[in-house]
Amino acid sequence: MINPLNTIAAGLLALALTGTAHAQSAASAPERMRIAQACGWYAITSCTRSLRSAQVFARRMGTGRVIDTSSPAFPNFSPGFYCVADGPMPRHRALNAARIWRHEGVAPDAYAKSAC
Repeated sequence: MINPLNTIAAGLLALALTGTAHAQSAASAPERMRIAQACGWYAITSCTRSLRSAQVFARRMGTGRVIDTSSPAFPNFSPGFYCVADGPMPRHRALNAARIWRHEGVAPDAYAKSAC
């Protein structure tokens, strides 16, 4: 005869193990999402080979965050630069942001670029 308590215990153990596997899978999901979210369009206001210079520009101008173009998250960017970028966003928004920053003199060389 099957003991109902053993069946319940086995079901709970299976559920717990499935939940643990799902939790481990979910823990790595933000890494995958971060890379997936890097694709899209960016308004670029400055690029330099110096991380420090990019950080200073980003803090002073407030036009975005510093990205490392050597990262696999940005395959369309030339490696070896630190760029101040706002994005990802739709293409039309990136083009508009770059146009405004050029027009206002905030970043005369601002441009839009697709990361992937």
